[in-house]
Amino acid sequence: MILRDLVVQSAQKMPDALAVKGPDTSLTYDELDDLANRFAHALAELGVRRGDRVGIWLGKSAHAVAAMQGVLRLCAIYVPLDPLSPAARIRTIVQDCDMCALVTTQRRGQAVLTGDLQHVACLCLDGEGSGIHWGDLLTLPNARVQEPALADDIAYILYTSGSTGKPKGVCISNRNALAFVEWASQTLDATAADRFANHAPFHFDLSVLDLYVAFHTGAATYLIPDGASYISEHLVSFLIQEAITMWYSVPSVLILMIEQGGLLDVPSLSLRAILFAGEAFPIKHLRRLYQHYGHAVRFFNLYGPTETNVCTYYEVTHLPESWNKPVPIGKACSGDRVWAQKEDGTIAQAGEEGELMVAGPTVMVGYYQLMEINRMRLAIWCSYRKMGTMCTLVVAIRWSKSVVTALSLAILKQHLRTIRLSLRRL
Repeated sequence: MILRDLVVQSAQKMPDALAVKGPDTSLTYDELDDLANRFAHALAELGVRRGDRVGIWLGKSAHAVAAMQGVLRLCAIYVPLDPLSPAARIRTIVQDCDMCALVTTQRRGQAVLTGDLQHVACLCLDGEGSGIHWGDLLTLPNARVQEPALADDIAYILYTSGSTGKPKGVCISNRNALAFVEWASQTLDATAADRFANHAPFHFDLSVLDLYVAFHTGAATYLIPDGASYISEHLVSFLIQEAITMWYSVPSVLILMIEQGGLLDVPSLSLRAILFAGEAFPIKHLRRLYQHYGHAVRFFNLYGPTETNVCTYYEVTHLPESWNKPVPIGKACSGDRVWAQKEDGTIAQAGEEGELMVAGPTVMVGYYQLMEINRMRLAIWCSYRKMGTMCTLVVAIRWSKSVVTALSLAILKQHLRTIRLSLRRL
């Protein structure tokens, strides 16, 4: 199985079930499957082939989801782009990953595809003129594209913010993504009856759970519009009105909902699980939320940078009053192996501190076009071939009975012998 198969299989099993509800439209699994096929044919007409990079520069929408699925059906690689980013940053990314095509609006395409980028094909979801547009797309065949694919093919590239320099393209394969999706689906006991909220934008890795765990089980994903992501009252109303059962966001959003949205004034919700990641959850706020809903809702702290997706997790089952620190980042998940390494290179024992090491199926393929670093990753893989690709997360941790407590978070780094290259952490 590869990532694109998830929608296909759910469409075959439950064609009329809701797949995604966005601010633009709602699509059943059959409709999502159909539209993804049309996107694939449109992109193929624009010259997209296996391994090509296709940018998705759209606001959060069901059509954007269909476009991503269409790219996967060609065994091409989708690159979700921040809809709020200025044209200059988007141009940098388009150039960096040598995009073959861009799915966007006419205005955005005209702002970016100029000068040395005029050769990049554009699939515009509005307007008229050259290229393929929405009206053309709907007339194209809906027959499924049967391009052979492999588990180790890159499925998508997520670009870092570039806060410490040039943005880096994190290449995630089908195998990387599915390792996390299958673990999360099993751990959450997700079913077709679940309703996933999608809070994170598509260019953030948190969105992988919202979309693909839902597709894996035939559940529905409800997209929170870009402009409503931090309107606390709207988010609480969204939870209630859409009867959301799975919520995943950064803790600061949950705190906003508690402090300003009246989340704790709601006596009961349809929620089965609240998941949080990306930053430490201040214990006083987590305790309030857990005391209110912990009897009926499961709480999970997920941890891992974009380069490893989620590599550890901790399920909150109690929060005693004496506990005044953030909850642990937990233990290994998604088939990964984690351990602590001391400064002298030896493995830390129970009660000792060290750097967090991660090896396993979720560790990224590499950074796009950063060949020096990727060659070093290959050397690391050769050294640790029994464990697979390896990353070092320079995080001060305390090791105790396979449960990891983060003492301080630093940047992600890659190690080879005595060489240390600084890369950014989420």
